Amino acid sequence: ECVPIKMVPVVGGTFEMGATIEQGKDAYDSEKPKHKVTLRSFEISEAPITVAQYREYCNATGVSMPPTPSWGWKENHPIVNVSWYEAEKFAKWMGCRLPSEAEWEYAARGGSLSKHYKYSGGNTPDEIGWFADNTGQSGTRPVRAKKPNELGLYDMSGNVYEWCNDWKYEFTPEDQEDPVGPVTGVIKVSKGGSWHSS
Repeated sequence: ECVPIKMVPVVGGTFEMGATIEQGKDAYDSEKPKHKVTLRSFEISEAPITVAQYREYCNATGVSMPPTPSWGWKENHPIVNVSWYEAEKFAKWMGCRLPSEAEWEYAARGGSLSKHYKYSGGNTPDEIGWFADNTGQSGTRPVRAKKPNELGLYDMSGNVYEWCNDWKYEFTPEDQEDPVGPVTGVIKVSKGGSWHSS
C-alpha cells in the first residue's frame, strides 16, 4: 500500500548553520565556519521517500526502478540507489523541489521549534536514527520507526542520505538569506548520514 507523501510546513527563521564549537571533533571541515542564515517558509517531506512511493512514480512515468540493493526492495523502507537527477525529476513530478542545503539543515535542526539537539530529534542517536551500531550495517530500515524531530520529521539523521538541490561549496562566515549555492559544481550535497554511518 502506497502511503501518500505528507509535506510538512516549515516556518522560516534565522539559525546558525554549520559546525558549532560544542560539536568539536564531530564536525567536518566542510561544515565550517558557522554562519547565520535566514530562510523564508517552505515545505519538506515528513519522511524519506519510500520504495512504494517511488515505485508509484516509476509505474506512472515509465521510469525504471533503480538497481535493487543487496537486501531487496521493502515497500516501507526508503528508496535507495537514486541519482540526484532522478531525485530531482521525482520531486518535479510531485510538484515539489529538492530542498536547499540550508533548508534541509534548518528543518533537521527543528526549525523555529529547535531544542538544539546534537542529532535531528534528540541527543541519543539510537532514539532518533538508524546507523551502523543499530543496523549491523545490514541495510535500510522502515521509515518513521524512530522518534521524529521537533517539526515531526523522521529519519533526518541516519537510515539514508538525502539529496539537496545545491552543489557542494565552501561555507563563508557572512550572514546569508535563502542561500542556494553556486550555479555549477562537481558534487551535489547529500545530508543526514545513513544505515552504514558510524
